[in-house]
Amino acid sequence: MDRQDIANTTIVILLLAFAFSYKFEGAFTFSNWASTFLVTLMLVAVSIILHTFAQIKTADYYLTDIHTQVFAAGALTTLITMFLSAGTIIYASPWTLKLKSLFSTALGKKLAPGPQVFAKIALTGTLTSLFIAIGAKLLIPFLGLIAETLVKINIVIAISSLIPFLTIIPYALTWEKPAAGKAQHTIGDHIFFGSKPMWAFSIAFVSAAGIGLLLYDSFYVLLGALFISIIVWLAWLYHVEGFKPKP
Repeated sequence: MDRQDIANTTIVILLLAFAFSYKFEGAFTFSNWASTFLVTLMLVAVSIILHTFAQIKTADYYLTDIHTQVFAAGALTTLITMFLSAGTIIYASPWTLKLKSLFSTALGKKLAPGPQVFAKIALTGTLTSLFIAIGAKLLIPFLGLIAETLVKINIVIAISSLIPFLTIIPYALTWEKPAAGKAQHTIGDHIFFGSKPMWAFSIAFVSAAGIGLLLYDSFYVLLGALFISIIVWLAWLYHVEGFKPKP
């Protein structure tokens, strides 16, 4: 991670800390907001650093160069969702991933990591955020509101990171499907273009597990989320990919 990556990550942390601290308990005073912001800043920093660290280590394993970059549309979406929902709904993935193979062409192009490997690298961060949320859920009896906030932050980051932002927005505006090579930048886009069945399974599991962890205290929600994601994955393979069993 170079200086530019550190600067971009810092901007993301500050932006998300502001978004997640927009809604807080107690009277609306500067001191109350400032104390909430500082605690949220610490929790967001830990969450984003672990999220990014997992992706960096996975990228190193696959000999892939990785860089993070803030993008204006994502940051603007974060602020818009925050203001319109009064801090209830937040788009929490306002950055892009630049992934590039470090393989020499002399080694052969077949050895170089492709879109599926990039999808795995991107997904590592999402799963890390979900695991942090699960761990924080276990700490709620001991840490109370701090652990609850950590659960919420990481669930929102995990779900947001699976949204193929640069695919959905152009399609919604032009009704034309963008080319895969021009939209693989956000975490969600990398996963979506790298392996659509993997994306379908992941977004179903992470969304169901995340919402379940927010609403219920039982960890059986993870089994329910796994069941839902398998159904979604099979339906995707059958109806979208065309993998139908032979008679």
